[in-house]
Amino acid sequence: MDLSVPGGKKSGRMFYGIEGKFLGIPNHGVYGYTVWQRDDSDENPDDLTRDFDYNSGHFGVGTEGKLLANLRYTTEFIFETGDSVTSVTQQEQDVRAWAMDLSATYDVQLPTQPTLYAEYAFGSGDSDRANVTDTIGGNASGKDTNFLYFGYLPTGYALAPRLSNLRILKAGMAFKPLERVARFKDLSVSVDLYRYFKDEPAGAIFDLEAAQRDRDVGYEIDLTLAWQLLSDVSLAIEYGRFEPGPAYPSGTNDESTYFSVGVTTTF
Repeated sequence: MDLSVPGGKKSGRMFYGIEGKFLGIPNHGVYGYTVWQRDDSDENPDDLTRDFDYNSGHFGVGTEGKLLANLRYTTEFIFETGDSVTSVTQQEQDVRAWAMDLSATYDVQLPTQPTLYAEYAFGSGDSDRANVTDTIGGNASGKDTNFLYFGYLPTGYALAPRLSNLRILKAGMAFKPLERVARFKDLSVSVDLYRYFKDEPAGAIFDLEAAQRDRDVGYEIDLTLAWQLLSDVSLAIEYGRFEPGPAYPSGTNDESTYFSVGVTTTF
């Protein structure tokens, strides 16, 4: 991830981390971690008028396990600290941001092996940021409350936003419609619905076109077909359609779609 504008900085970040997990509770696991990132990148070309440094520390705790025989859950809470510089005045400010991810999965004991799942994900935002990743257009004044991270979270095929200044509600279902047919017993279909909302209506999200002061970013429906054709060959077909909400101005609120076909072979 490059936290500066293109041409602003080159590689040179250092990461330090530690993680631990406690398995002493039957059917449950508790874990914690911390990751520190130090921005030692060199500017290319040199910019004597601007500082692009962004140093961060992430502290996370989470749990995972079973509440019932067929009900699984995960929780994760992350606090981000560190320092960044303001976009215009180049003052160093503290980073104080946080995020959470909660999910539950229920395996229904019925033909076709249906699975129901729901998830809530949140990443804090900053009301005066025009860009959630870059220094230019970044924090304008005061503490930087925008959650910025280096990991990955599935957030939909078409919009695929970062979890910065965003609240995401997800609900879905997966099943095997042809489990009784030997040739297609490993074919699964899933349907996912996403709803997106800004944390700070005045702030930006990863899609810069969502520039209106409105929380409602929109919704998305994703369809996935996955099929294990052979022991070493699998097929995945993915389709997503995003419908923008009032956070997008009238000139940029057209729906967007995503379509992908992939074949994976293992050796």
